[in-house]
Amino acid sequence: MKLVALKKILLIALCSFFSISLSAQISQDQIINFYKEFAKSPREVAYVHLNKSVLIKNEMLGFNAYVFDKFTKKPSTVTTNLYCTITDKNNKIIKSTLIKVADGISPNVFKIDSLFSSGNYTFRAYTNWMLNFDERNYYEHTITVIDPDKQKEIVPKKVERMFTTQVLPEGGHIVAGVGNNLGIIVKDTNGFGLSNARGLIVDSNNQPIKEFTLNQFGIAKVNLKPIDREKYRVIISGNGQKIVTPIKEISSVGFNISLLNLPKKIRLLFSTNKQSLPLLQKKSYVLVIHNGSEIKSIKFQFHDKQRIIKTFNHQDLFSGVNIFTVFDQDQNMPVLERLYFNWNGISIAKINDMKVKEMEDSLSVSLKISENIDLSKIQNLSVSVLPKSALLPKFNSTIISQLHLNPYIKGYIENPHYYFTNFSGKVKSDFDNLLITQGWSSYDWSTIFQKQLINHRFENGIDVVAKVNNKKDKKFIVYPLKNSLPSIIQMEETNSQFMHTNLFPYEKEQYIVGKLKNSGEVRKPSMYLQFYPSKIPSFSIYSHEFSLKYSPFSIYSLDMNPLITSWYDKGSELLDEVYVRAKSKRSKRVREIKAASYGDVHVFNRLDRKHARSLSHYLTSEGLSGGAPKFILNGFVTEDLGYLNSVVRMDIVDYIEIRKEGPGTEGGLRPIVTIVTDSKFLFEDTSYANNRISSYPFLLTFSAPKEYYTPMYSSYSSDFFRNFGVISWIPNVKFDENNTATFKISRKYKDVMRLRIEGIINGKDLISETKFVK
Repeated sequence: MKLVALKKILLIALCSFFSISLSAQISQDQIINFYKEFAKSPREVAYVHLNKSVLIKNEMLGFNAYVFDKFTKKPSTVTTNLYCTITDKNNKIIKSTLIKVADGISPNVFKIDSLFSSGNYTFRAYTNWMLNFDERNYYEHTITVIDPDKQKEIVPKKVERMFTTQVLPEGGHIVAGVGNNLGIIVKDTNGFGLSNARGLIVDSNNQPIKEFTLNQFGIAKVNLKPIDREKYRVIISGNGQKIVTPIKEISSVGFNISLLNLPKKIRLLFSTNKQSLPLLQKKSYVLVIHNGSEIKSIKFQFHDKQRIIKTFNHQDLFSGVNIFTVFDQDQNMPVLERLYFNWNGISIAKINDMKVKEMEDSLSVSLKISENIDLSKIQNLSVSVLPKSALLPKFNSTIISQLHLNPYIKGYIENPHYYFTNFSGKVKSDFDNLLITQGWSSYDWSTIFQKQLINHRFENGIDVVAKVNNKKDKKFIVYPLKNSLPSIIQMEETNSQFMHTNLFPYEKEQYIVGKLKNSGEVRKPSMYLQFYPSKIPSFSIYSHEFSLKYSPFSIYSLDMNPLITSWYDKGSELLDEVYVRAKSKRSKRVREIKAASYGDVHVFNRLDRKHARSLSHYLTSEGLSGGAPKFILNGFVTEDLGYLNSVVRMDIVDYIEIRKEGPGTEGGLRPIVTIVTDSKFLFEDTSYANNRISSYPFLLTFSAPKEYYTPMYSSYSSDFFRNFGVISWIPNVKFDENNTATFKISRKYKDVMRLRIEGIINGKDLISETKFVK
């Protein structure tokens, strides 16, 4: 009778987590093999540093995207395609873009334009590959837009906070007659905790059993040794409310888990009661420890003991989140799970000194760290500068928590950065209590034990498949994009199509191709093109985002638009000044190119492009007939003049720089020729374009890196600016060989400024800090 009861308890409590066949016993080796098959597919994690979360219409949302390899915790050097979207409350996409990620980093902007009205929106960043996995590897955050033309005042919503209490036993089971750690968490409907409230556990006679106090996030841990068949309730008093919650599912038979964290090791204690022992002593269990990519396992049995202790040194565990799962081999299912965070190996860098130097119209800020900087490794800081009193929502992640915590958790975490602020005993204790209340991890074992379906391919740029209509056409020239070299494509005689991969077109760029005849002449080809990808993929992962939480604020009159200028004012011009400004713009550009050059620069005009012959003829006419030049074509380095002669057409040259004595190998000198092309010049001669080339617009292009424009405000001393203004956004700050990073910020705002700093150095060390400057 007791055996049947035990099986029912286990099945009812856990079948919702596990769906594999119960017809045969699962072995330890099978668990490991299923897991390794599941984990062999690489994973990516995206994080985005937003410059702020409350924006005035016609401001820019500046952001810096980071993509990491989830397993190594280093910036991804293979990921290139990242999709960023902004959706409204109905999940309708308002804005979307594809950005190119280089070495795991990519800054860009969204213009908060006429498509937006006052309200909340969701910013997401994800790759196509992420859509294969039901894990929180994507980035998501809520932003708020204020339209001052429609919203004449800003008033905080006075919503009565209604709280609910959850009692979450450590590992997932409460067993009568033994000590149980209970995670108690009290949250409102937006996922925010009831801070510092008093709590009490009472029995069926209302006799107090345990008293406790919730922490700042509404979480507490309480140890309870329940009497079999007794009824217990949790009573929370706070915020003018009394919340009474029964403690359910106290099992008469079974076992539980508790984790004790010691200075250099942890102990896992499995406890059962006397009546359960006859049912458990002959059963075998498997304890697996994993982190989403690696796994370890051990078997254990109770035999005739009511307590089993397993000890693990910190150095033998995985860095970061460790997921302990206990499998009942007879029932083919996981029965307990506990999350633990191991600080060993977590690379967090700290800014240990900041200096501010006053200049005429700006402040020069220098940040210094103690770590030695390896300039050959990936590094980047992004800095958001806001008034100190700016109303900031609790960001749902920082670069540290997004990489080391969020992807492993199912639920919402309030202020996750808190758990990475320091290594104090209180923070570590609060962190462990948080993990007790999270229940099962984001890894669903029913998914792990199923065959993995990969429906979304890994993307690296845009691929083109060209089906050629004329079977005799076998050789083609593809003109360069800003991010790619020109190409000569020679098809096999039996082929009727070719593929051109890893292209990175910017907005308005086209795929331009010509047919090459044996004489070298270019003629217009006929072909049909398909592009992959051709659109933004739909976001299909369940979202966990919650609303924002603000501090109370006063009513602000918005009778006058607080913005004087913003991005839409940049580059504005009167129609009758277009030609003059165009000439002025070209002259300025020529001066800038020559000023930045170390050699002789020839900026081509339309006549130059029309009459220039081959590259070899041009170099000879410029006196470059000897030596072994190094060529830099659109940023790509080569020494093959023959290749350049075949692919560089002079009718698309923008400018050529020649340094006759540039730095060579082994300290010697050699000529360096820099060539910059732009295929748009092909369309200067429309008759040539119509007869010699075919151009095809890309269905999806990358967003070119755009400059962030800090708006100008009507007042820098108003309450409005202090709460909603932005002072600066610097997305690409670098450290030098002296371990110092320096940047400038405007002095328009005279009070204390808040610097929110995120980034990475030495290819692995994360930085997430807030500094204050006056």
